[in-house]
Amino acid sequence: MDLATEAHSQTTLIRAESAGSHSGRRTNWWTLPADMLGESVRRIRVLAWLYALAYFLAGMFPALFDADDRARMFAESSTWAPAAASVAGGIVVALFPYIIVLIMVYVGSRVVYRLGTAVREARELGSYRLKERLGAGGMGEVWRAEHRMLARPAAIKLIRPEVLGARDADSRDLMVHRFEREAQATALMRSAHTVELYDFGVTDEGTFYYVMELLDGLDLANLVRRAGPIPPERAVHFLRQICDSLAEAHEAGLIHRDIKPANIYACHHGRILDFVKVLDFGLGKPDEVVDDLTADRVAGGTPAFMAPEQALGEPGVDGRSDLYAVGCVAYWLLTGTVVFEGKTAMETIVMHVNQEPEPPSHRSGLSIPPDLEAIVLACLAKSPDARPQTADELAARLDSVTLRTEWTPVMAREWWRTHRSPNPVEFPAPLINREQAEGDSPGTKRR
Repeated sequence: MDLATEAHSQTTLIRAESAGSHSGRRTNWWTLPADMLGESVRRIRVLAWLYALAYFLAGMFPALFDADDRARMFAESSTWAPAAASVAGGIVVALFPYIIVLIMVYVGSRVVYRLGTAVREARELGSYRLKERLGAGGMGEVWRAEHRMLARPAAIKLIRPEVLGARDADSRDLMVHRFEREAQATALMRSAHTVELYDFGVTDEGTFYYVMELLDGLDLANLVRRAGPIPPERAVHFLRQICDSLAEAHEAGLIHRDIKPANIYACHHGRILDFVKVLDFGLGKPDEVVDDLTADRVAGGTPAFMAPEQALGEPGVDGRSDLYAVGCVAYWLLTGTVVFEGKTAMETIVMHVNQEPEPPSHRSGLSIPPDLEAIVLACLAKSPDARPQTADELAARLDSVTLRTEWTPVMAREWWRTHRSPNPVEFPAPLINREQAEGDSPGTKRR
């Protein structure tokens, strides 16, 4: 089945179901409403009379005024029968148009219904039915979906095998093993800040897919693009939650390798606003794996958020490369810019390897606490040994940052009220809970 077609949500599916009409009589799925039926009959009747008149004038009328022409026309049936049959057919249609309309509607509806059924079946992955494409990128597509039995909303990410390095049957098999192993590892994670994985699989064409919870909110890339850099207290609030997710993953030996703002969501989670979810652990890579399953040909990560040792392909890359990426995310949140931005991806990678970052306070109009800036720059150290060594250590250092105020539920509620998305399709659930608790009073230091 080809799941990357453009017919994703543009086709109106005609259901083969019965519905009662206003008169209480049973209406078949292929009938038309009374007004449409009347208009169709009127148009067909006019066309039928014009059709009959045209054949009469062209095939019979001229011969009626000359005796020799009449004799030749009626001498053989082949000269007058086609015109007569066409005229008669037009008159019959003009007199009995309802039959023609119903035949046309029936045949057309059957064709469209079968096409709709085929499209619906092609858009089913396992127990989930694709409903609406939410977005597409270089890796694949993300769809809104629902479980066929539970009607549970979910998001399905489709990943093309070629972008992961599967160029032939052998590499595809290795990639399937890797994908399944990492999906299973992700499913075992229990941090509330790691996106929940419901299911995963591989289609007959080799497209990887995994089913995850449908998030209600904004990824940090769009959040900053929409409203600009965020205050330090909110940045710290986000970063600590990211650390919670990464700490569990690193303890399980799973390195994310693609931490970036687009893979981190600020969500409306139950009654909580600004609740962080880390996505795409399905593309992570264990730090201790069998050589033939590591798929080293895959260039993981995003250049603007890639640690130097990861970019260079050095052996022994561990969770500290994710902490470098967290520093890049913090830089983005505080300044609205990436740490390094070259003209090409390779130039950006070289800058991460060789250049020292400019302090975020030099690029931001916000007042950034010196101890927070020091933490960000420590995460961006070229050597992994100079960075925080674990996600828990980074979280503890963030806890010690002196802030002018706390980021409270009240602040989060007001932000979402101001910047709520105008697109109801992207964020179907309400972003603001009017009964949200007011939260604690602002403090001067994180505890």
